[in-house]
Amino acid sequence: EAEAQAVGADIVRRKAIRLAEVRKTYAECGAASERAAILSKQDARLREIERIISLRTRAGDAAGYYLGLVRLEARSVTAQKTLARGEVRAACGTLSRLTGEPDARASEPLFALLRPSRPALDAMTGRSDLDAQRYRVTSAEAQADAARRQRLPDLAVGAGYKRVSEGGLSASGPTVSLGVKLPIFN
Repeated sequence: EAEAQAVGADIVRRKAIRLAEVRKTYAECGAASERAAILSKQDARLREIERIISLRTRAGDAAGYYLGLVRLEARSVTAQKTLARGEVRAACGTLSRLTGEPDARASEPLFALLRPSRPALDAMTGRSDLDAQRYRVTSAEAQADAARRQRLPDLAVGAGYKRVSEGGLSASGPTVSLGVKLPIFN
């Protein structure tokens, strides 16, 4: 009878380990999916900015230098997006293997699912393993927010009046300027 109880306890322990592995992989799949989605949106934005600056450069309103910077950043984001898609395939493929579900994906939004209710948090006080997990979720949320903010270019628009005198000739008129700060080295 003791041997049967030991085997039963071992089965329960293995199920708990498997469940923890599925939960961890689920979180990895969700985080990778969210990162890939953010990078896809950023790639689309940069493509549009590149199109606009290209038109402005051809019209003589912007320097080719800015077009080069935008293209460089766009290629960087495209490479990161490709890498993120590979991470999604790897993490979600592992989740599919563990669950037996073909093409398994994490539900959206991931971090809303991981945030427990206040009564559940009160019931979990005093457990350092749960505190550590809670801090990891908070850290992951902060990292995702920082990544979103870091990927956005800073646009500036200006208007004014300009007078130019050179070689005895002078001209004056209204001016409009467009500036883009890109987070290339961040």
